[in-house]
Amino acid sequence: MIFRLRYLMDSVTAMGWKLSTTNAVPATGNADLVTGGCCTVESVGESDQTHGDGAGTPNVPAAAMPAELAVPRRSPLPRLDAREVAAIFVGGAVGALARASLSEALPHSATSWPWPTFVVNIVAALLLGYFITRLQERLPLSSYRRPLLGTGVCGGLSTFSTMQVELLKMIQAQAYGLAAGYAAISVAAGYAAIHLATAACRRVRVRT
Repeated sequence: MIFRLRYLMDSVTAMGWKLSTTNAVPATGNADLVTGGCCTVESVGESDQTHGDGAGTPNVPAAAMPAELAVPRRSPLPRLDAREVAAIFVGGAVGALARASLSEALPHSATSWPWPTFVVNIVAALLLGYFITRLQERLPLSSYRRPLLGTGVCGGLSTFSTMQVELLKMIQAQAYGLAAGYAAISVAAGYAAIHLATAACRRVRVRT
């Protein structure tokens, strides 16, 4: 048994390997070399900080790593732009007030066509197609026009949640045909409104 162990240790030494262990020698914070017989044992303290990319790159002590190779710490949350948030808030308030006013002016029952929700969704899709195309392809870039008009006004004017509630009320009232037609026509008309607004905006020539 002793002969086999001796032979194994001689083989490891001949191939130039170093056996690393944390239990053979107490941790001292630095690499301690202990020579015993025919092999070299290297012990690294648990308090040493090493860096490696996990893809075959050897670990390097933190003190020996160059400054340009150190990975910078990133903030977990992006920095918010107060003016952009204010633009979204103002635009959303305008769109939501317009939608609420139209809903109060045109009430409807569960078994009738919900014209207020249908109209605001189609108008919002039409405005969204126009605003996004014009702001990106026709006007100089701006940090606050798109949040104000696109995310704010169009997002506050349109309402998918109200459409879902209306569809559920139609189904509860057993108006299945009305519910299917309302859902299909709303989606198709919304896509058509975006396409028409985008095409109309692109036909306008840009003045040079």
